[in-house]
Amino acid sequence: MRKKYLLGLMLLSFFNGVKPFEKIESFELQVDQGVFSYTQDSDEIIAFLELTEGDAYTENLWSSNFQELIDEIPKTNIVFIASGESADQRLNEIKENVIGTDWEKYLHFINKNNTVLPDNIELILSEWEKEWSADKAGFLIDSNGHLRQFGLLRPPGKSPTPIFDAVEKEIQYLYWEKELTKKMKLNDKKEEVVMLDGFELSGGWGANAEFEVEFPKTQKLLSFNEMEIYFEMNCPDNNDKNCYEWDMIANLHLCEENKCDILMSRWITTYHRRGVWLTDITPFLAFFKEGGVKKFKINVPTGNSSYIMNMRIYLSKNDSKLRPMNAHRMWTGGSFNLEYNPSKKPYLLENPQFEKYTINGIMSGHGWGRDVANCAEFSNHTHHFSINGEILGELKDPKAGTGEGCYQLANEGVVPNQFGTWPYGRAYWCPGWDVLPFSIEIKNPNRGNMLMTYEALYEGKPYDPQENPNSNESGFNADINMQSWLVSWENPYRYMLRKNFFSQKEERLKILEGK
Repeated sequence: MRKKYLLGLMLLSFFNGVKPFEKIESFELQVDQGVFSYTQDSDEIIAFLELTEGDAYTENLWSSNFQELIDEIPKTNIVFIASGESADQRLNEIKENVIGTDWEKYLHFINKNNTVLPDNIELILSEWEKEWSADKAGFLIDSNGHLRQFGLLRPPGKSPTPIFDAVEKEIQYLYWEKELTKKMKLNDKKEEVVMLDGFELSGGWGANAEFEVEFPKTQKLLSFNEMEIYFEMNCPDNNDKNCYEWDMIANLHLCEENKCDILMSRWITTYHRRGVWLTDITPFLAFFKEGGVKKFKINVPTGNSSYIMNMRIYLSKNDSKLRPMNAHRMWTGGSFNLEYNPSKKPYLLENPQFEKYTINGIMSGHGWGRDVANCAEFSNHTHHFSINGEILGELKDPKAGTGEGCYQLANEGVVPNQFGTWPYGRAYWCPGWDVLPFSIEIKNPNRGNMLMTYEALYEGKPYDPQENPNSNESGFNADINMQSWLVSWENPYRYMLRKNFFSQKEERLKILEGK
């Protein structure tokens, strides 16, 4: 059962695949330069782009700026297919862009008027576009040999019509997935904990599920000091059209003492597409000192659809690193206004005993359309942490509120060409991306008591929302969605020795009412 799934690409037995995520068989194509061959054991990425004469979607795509297709990707085989009276003309217009360049041998041209395509290629092109309008553009083959759909190639806020630049984002993303595949193969050497395996979640806006998972026994679990979580959200039948149409918060909580309130991971779902992520959540190993069965709860609004989920945790050991051993709950978020900072009381850590401390958490900004600054989704609010009056670190996100802040991150794992406003930069998140946990290291060489404070600012001062006279009724007020922890790090064996054989003053974290 180990490694049954990899990147949502099930080890299917479809070697004559014609549907999304099925594995395509080897083929040969008669192209302008001779024969273009593809074999099943290849790890190359290929894009097929078809021009349908008289179809505005593909006509506009082929008329867009060609250089934006190839200016930020490695050399990649791209097959251009056209038919109709103007087929030769349109193919030549593309070809002229690369004559005499390194790209010339990677672009292949087919005039369907005088070339017969292999049955499977012809079937993909003819059948896909009948089901989902975005499939008119063509299809892709990823590095695992699986058929992939294009998303919506007219990115909101950037172009009202399809553009080659959006095709480039699709290819960039597949190269990112190719690197993720390599990382997943390295995870074969790590301890794998199967969290969810082909689990289908539905239930509308309040969809959630609780489940139990067996972790290694205590002694073995304590030997690990690194933890990653892999999560994939697949569309039913592996087809984009079956995924939920909105971007929503997906939270994974660990349950303790009959409460499921320890936030372990957060993702933002895509607009009508699948997503896959591998995230380092090592600080949260602090909650895993005892082995055995653990209980979790996942919350993901599914609308009128469902998600097919696969989730794994990977545990490993790095001899040069300490292990998270304890976690104290600290600040949470809330409504972002002038009452936000006064509600964030200082914390005092008395008798610190561990080798290292960090403030870790998960945070994302939400709320839009109600105030002039469009907080807190589309504004760069900053978050400041101090110890004993000295600044420890600052969190900021310059992409927030920009027109292409998320659009430019396809090569870092943001799912491209979603069917919604995915290009716009959000505060500490993007649709179709994992929300990366933050980490602020505390330096305390004297090991004295630590007074820790936190505040959030907008443009350098506490945020005072100014009502937008043209507010959007669909919007909502600014909100910081955050959970944070003080995490203590130490060698686990030194920790157990100190705990069991040496008497020390008790370490204590307390909240101070004054500020």
